[in-house]
Amino acid sequence: MLIGIAVLAFVTIFTGGFASGFAVRARQSRLRRVRAHWSKSLRC
Repeated sequence: MLIGIAVLAFVTIFTGGFASGFAVRARQSRLRRVRAHWSKSLRC
């Protein structure tokens, strides 16, 4: 019983951390793309 709860908690934390890390990475890449686009348009 305790082992099942520990495994469930570990899986939940692992998937949650992976999902949040992936979202942060996607947001950073999107911000970088937008920033590059704005810097290019401002240069012209």
